[in-house]
Amino acid sequence: SVNHLESLGSNEFHDNSTQYLPVQGGTFSGVVRIVPQGIPYVPQSDWNLYTDSSLEFAPGVHVKFPNSVNLSVSYGTFISNGTAAQPVILSGLSDDSVDGDSNGDGESSSAPGAWGGIYIYYGQANLHFTTLRYGGGRQANLWVQGATASLTLTDSRVASSGQDGVAMWSGAALQLENTVIA
Repeated sequence: SVNHLESLGSNEFHDNSTQYLPVQGGTFSGVVRIVPQGIPYVPQSDWNLYTDSSLEFAPGVHVKFPNSVNLSVSYGTFISNGTAAQPVILSGLSDDSVDGDSNGDGESSSAPGAWGGIYIYYGQANLHFTTLRYGGGRQANLWVQGATASLTLTDSRVASSGQDGVAMWSGAALQLENTVIA
């Protein structure tokens, strides 16, 4: 497992029993930037961001979330900075359409609600060229709540939610551009 993501550079992974990079759950502090590794990251439990913390996914990062695992942003900032050529993909662990059979369970596809989702509480999230699917196991693929909370989705796709694709509460701000919510 990895718990110091900012220390990862470019690496290669071959002939592992599971084809993913397990990352411990817990709280991120300061500024953390996650870069692609050629295999997906898999959180082992919830990832949390609090005040004055930011988490950025670089172009091409893939994260596969196990059942019921969330990314929660409370007063922090989450940036998913994909590009047209290298989108960021956030999906369920059993989604074999992303990086193949990462968990070694044979050919399968994920199901709506396979993982918790992304929860923004009084924080900010900016997602560009990001595909978010098979979340919403608890409430929504993207749940945004609070008068100071904001969500910007640009050139992105939110699909196959277990419940709502995007849920906005308590005065949260939403900005959409060239985005599909299906």
